[in-house]
Amino acid sequence: MGDFASFRKCDFQIHSPRDPGWRGIRPVGLKDSKPGGGLATSQEVDNERRLPFEKASEGQRATVLLMMLLKQGGGPIIIDQPEGDLDNSVITKVVDLLHDIKHMRQLIFASHNANLVVNGSAEMVAIMNNDSAGHRVVEASGAIDQPEVRIAITGNMEGGKEAFKDRQRKYGF
Repeated sequence: MGDFASFRKCDFQIHSPRDPGWRGIRPVGLKDSKPGGGLATSQEVDNERRLPFEKASEGQRATVLLMMLLKQGGGPIIIDQPEGDLDNSVITKVVDLLHDIKHMRQLIFASHNANLVVNGSAEMVAIMNNDSAGHRVVEASGAIDQPEVRIAITGNMEGGKEAFKDRQRKYGF
């Protein structure tokens, strides 16, 4: 994948956090984002406040950009660990959006967040691991209703059955 990804209404400069000079995902130009076109200068932070994009936190910026990307139709999109910049309340909003939009385009997430996988109703899950030689291998794959996939999700994403039960007890569920 190149340094730039083009979409119908938006161009984004995308760099990995591992790249030297990482400064997050930044809009290069937002077309048609306000009446008459032009550059978007603010984003809704909560239900009442608007904030200039450049003054928003990395999480606020990531939220706006992820929601915009997900709402656009088009070809497949790969999103690598969005949970790194998003809090769980935003993940819940993303999951809700996934149910509405996953018929519009193929969505591929690389994630350690069980909420995206389980509550987002992933149709295909691949659990990756490293073998003894350090090569990446698929440990389990398939639908969530397959026992080996459920076991791998519980162990890798939830911290294991006991950790999951501990949270249930602590939260009183």
